Amino acid sequence: MLGIERKNKILELVQTKQAVTVTELAAELGVSIVTVRKMLGTLDRQGLLRRTRGGAVSIAMPFREPALAEKLNTAQREKHAIAALAYSLIKDQESLYLDAGTTTLALARLIKKGPKRGLVVTTNAVNLAVEFLDTPDINIVLIGGELRHSLISCVGSLAETALRGLHFDRAFMAANNVNLQFGASTPMPVEAQTKRTAIASAGESWLLCDSSKFGSASMVSFASLDAFAGLITDSGLDERLRGELTAAGVKVLISEAGSG
Repeated sequence: MLGIERKNKILELVQTKQAVTVTELAAELGVSIVTVRKMLGTLDRQGLLRRTRGGAVSIAMPFREPALAEKLNTAQREKHAIAALAYSLIKDQESLYLDAGTTTLALARLIKKGPKRGLVVTTNAVNLAVEFLDTPDINIVLIGGELRHSLISCVGSLAETALRGLHFDRAFMAANNVNLQFGASTPMPVEAQTKRTAIASAGESWLLCDSSKFGSASMVSFASLDAFAGLITDSGLDERLRGELTAAGVKVLISEAGSG
């Protein structure tokens, strides 16, 4: 295969998958990892893709973080069902971390109304903490830091320092996009680092995301899928993709609500 053919193949794969790894490309093209890295560097300089640590992503991928108000009215049925399945994993007396997001907001509301008590809930999302103002029998820890106005959440070095000093039995994480090769991703680097720190502080982490978020990628990967105890999504998840996730060793829990 000629050099130009290899580059065209890379662009084709990036366009199709939105995110690819160096190892994957080397196997596909039959060349060394060093060669792939050089080609990715050239294509990045030409503005044809965006080089990432360990691979590349499409320049057409989403970079803007939608505001919380934009997300609240999307896939409400699916998010509630995902939250209900996540709630079933929680036990009395556990310490939990709830990431900022609309599905985790649904989970917070279930925790507030549900029978499980003796819980300590830590979150970086101001709006999630506010949900518990009239629930004194649930202990709330609000992580401070740089306020992201669009998501009403705190991120950055102050948030990360606080998170490193804590331990959670379970963390329930949100993502803008999920891709088998690129993992769970978000458009903002500072958000990604805060998420990584929360995951590192948890005994186990679960990724909560509706099926519309699968298959594409945002700019920054904050965790590979094997970093999670499992994913919780809805039955709208494509069967082929579900099979690929399972084959890769990713545990996938499907909530009862469909995508329709």
